[in-house]
Amino acid sequence: MDLNNFENYIDPKIVTRGYEYYENDYVTSVEEIKENVFVAKVTGTDRYTVEVELDHKGNIIDTKCDCPYDLGEYCKHQVAVFFTLREMKNNISAEKNPVTQKHCMDLEASFKSSAQKKKKEIDIKKVLSDRTKDELVEFLLDIASKYEEIKQYIELNFNIGNDEDEINKSIALIRTYISNNSDQWGFVSYRDTSEALKAPVWFWKKPVTLWNRKKPYRLRN
Repeated sequence: MDLNNFENYIDPKIVTRGYEYYENDYVTSVEEIKENVFVAKVTGTDRYTVEVELDHKGNIIDTKCDCPYDLGEYCKHQVAVFFTLREMKNNISAEKNPVTQKHCMDLEASFKSSAQKKKKEIDIKKVLSDRTKDELVEFLLDIASKYEEIKQYIELNFNIGNDEDEINKSIALIRTYISNNSDQWGFVSYRDTSEALKAPVWFWKKPVTLWNRKKPYRLRN
């Protein structure tokens, strides 16, 4: 399996989840223990170790992860590491080109930079407070258009519609979370259970929240 197009050979849902891990810097470290053999640490619900061996052409000839996932050949942690290795390999290739050399970092510097970003905590409240109302509205509209569960969460949280609409939206949100965390057969693995149950847990906590705010809320019989 070629590192440059491995996505073509893996379940699209696993690729999507792995890409999210890669984008969010969940791959916290990578060590080349010998030529073309890498050991990576990936965080998430737990901390897992991924091993990847490449040949001289950049093909993945062996890989494993110590997570409990057993519903497919590859898990999201491995995919996240594949994306990371490809990025680093591309950076090294670009570094060899004099035209782009000043714009690229070598493998070690890239991982140090990633680790530093991981350690640097961002004050989300301050970031949002510095934005104008129009900027925040535009941002929310943008992410609501891209992520159905966020759109549904906003509708539920601000109580848009009547009780029947709210119940239907709650059911839709629960189904969205379960669907996003299940495999192609509709099975939710143990390690994805907490994520899949976020919507149901929030839904059952909502009456308490609204009670504290002195707002009416009708539970379905």
